[in-house]
Amino acid sequence: MKPGRITLLLLAAALALPAVAQVALPGAKADNAQTLALKRIADRYALTKARIASLLEPRMNPTPLPPALPNPFFRPSDLPPVEDTPVGGVDPTVLPTGPDESDAGTLAKFVSTLKISGLTVRNGVSLLTLNQTLCKAGDIIPLEVKGRTVYIQVLAITATELTLGLNEEKQSIRLRR
Repeated sequence: MKPGRITLLLLAAALALPAVAQVALPGAKADNAQTLALKRIADRYALTKARIASLLEPRMNPTPLPPALPNPFFRPSDLPPVEDTPVGGVDPTVLPTGPDESDAGTLAKFVSTLKISGLTVRNGVSLLTLNQTLCKAGDIIPLEVKGRTVYIQVLAITATELTLGLNEEKQSIRLRR
């Protein structure tokens, strides 16, 4: 045989082999493989749907809040210890009657830590140096004492007086000349 015919014969055999292999497989095995592949995909999407449902359910149907919420502004040290409460049917979660300080008390305590220096007027705007920071009316000053930060607002600055505020409380400080 000629070398060209041999390669042509091998090429024809190579092309015919996959067709013979498909005829040799029964239809049940091909369907079974396809069903198995579809089942794997469905299982994977079922797991994804279950994960989505577990993450979305608390957002769609949140648990209701308790009727009496504890006050978040009480320090835990103000609460009586559970061991010291009498056993005779008294609720161990007794809360104090009021907050630890009023806004006026808090403002007075934190204002006493301010370091006030130099009053400057620039373009008609009064500027005052508080704790080495140049401030104008409307600025908010973060003050920290013993790990507690309070944000106090500068309400007004005049040549003789500085007015600071915390929530609804106001305090005026006379400036030295």
